[in-house]
Amino acid sequence: MARFCVKCGARLRPADKVCVACGEAISSDTDGGEEPAPVEAALAPCDHAPSTVPLQDSHSARCSGKGATAGYDTVGTAFKRVSKLASPPVCVIVAGLALALCAGAAASSCIAGPVSGEVLVPELVGSTQEAATGILADADLKLGAVSAVYSDDRPVGQVSSVSPASGEKVPAGTEIDLAISKGPQPKAYQTDICQQGPVAPQRPESDAYVLPESSNRLYSEAEVSGLSAWELSVARNEIYARHGRGFADQELAAYFASQSWYRQRYTPEQFDALSPSPLNDVERANAEMLVRIEKQKKCGGAL
Repeated sequence: MARFCVKCGARLRPADKVCVACGEAISSDTDGGEEPAPVEAALAPCDHAPSTVPLQDSHSARCSGKGATAGYDTVGTAFKRVSKLASPPVCVIVAGLALALCAGAAASSCIAGPVSGEVLVPELVGSTQEAATGILADADLKLGAVSAVYSDDRPVGQVSSVSPASGEKVPAGTEIDLAISKGPQPKAYQTDICQQGPVAPQRPESDAYVLPESSNRLYSEAEVSGLSAWELSVARNEIYARHGRGFADQELAAYFASQSWYRQRYTPEQFDALSPSPLNDVERANAEMLVRIEKQKKCGGAL
């Protein structure tokens, strides 16, 4: 049976009386020897602090290899102890594992690198608010303020513009403001159709609508061509008066105030800013047709 030094664990030859590794005298009661301590025991903390080099945490130390070297120095102390007690194959395995672990830690640290935390604002113009909200969430961004604006380029309900603009780099989690189109700004609200000056009022005598069905029937140009310029102006604006719009023009304001069916609920500015507009498709089409005929009457046929 193999013999080992009871002090340092070095393997003894059959004729050795003194350990050649540490000088310990070999007594006769050690004949037969004893098995070396397990590797786990050799790696356990000892009664004195090993001479080690502290691990370095900085990115530069890890990338330069200093962190890996320091880590190996720590493991190396235990390896020296194992080498005295364990057979050569075990020592080689322990050394290989130590080097692999330290080198792997240094390499992974250098590859990962820092994370910038910035993202690009995605293209949102032309999408709906619901779709834009989902796109922002996928891009790690948040929905900010939403406003309604007039737009000649985008139909009602589509995103007209964003802030910050699409393509800009912003920190993750930034709130993106959306401007939602409410369609082109109505032009039929204007009272001065051309620059030839006002037309003397020729008010309808009855307390009724000039065009009673303008909210639910499309009128033809032939049906309104016989109306005067003032009647055309009243017919066009009574479409808005039905919904409670006020009027800055004094003649129109006085006329509608005299009608029993009229009740003002909005100032001109409040009504024009309503989104969505209270006008239906028939009312918008009749208003556009009336303003076109009104221009012909007031401006000598110019459109």
